Amino acid sequence: MIVTRDGNIRVMSLLAARWLKESAAAPNPRLPKALARWAARPSHTPFLWKANGRSILVSLADQTRKGSRCLILEECDVMPRKLTGQEAAVLHWVSYGKTNEEIAALLRMKFCTVKKHLERIYEKLGVDNRTAAASFIQERPAQRGEE
Repeated sequence: MIVTRDGNIRVMSLLAARWLKESAAAPNPRLPKALARWAARPSHTPFLWKANGRSILVSLADQTRKGSRCLILEECDVMPRKLTGQEAAVLHWVSYGKTNEEIAALLRMKFCTVKKHLERIYEKLGVDNRTAAASFIQERPAQRGEE
């Protein structure tokens, strides 16, 4: 999805359009208020958007000098409610088999921060390893747009 500085959507995938329509965000192509506030800030921390019973992880892929932003939207099927947004983002990438180094690069955080988030995730979920933690997210390819 490509979004202007003022929250207007310039380009979006069919799946993103469906999610916006389902959430009844607005009749015209604009982001929901909470998501627009997040997108307006120069933040590389992912945003967990709750839309019509869905948990959608939104991350910043790129930004132009004029302020337009390229956002990546991915549905997280099952996300434990007690996790913070950053922990949810780390767990999301763990479920894809990413290493701590890869997750740090994707989320633009330090390696040690990823390790600390994983420690907290294990504690909150009551598990001992990343495989057990990843089992909390059940990916369904059709919902991710990989039909």
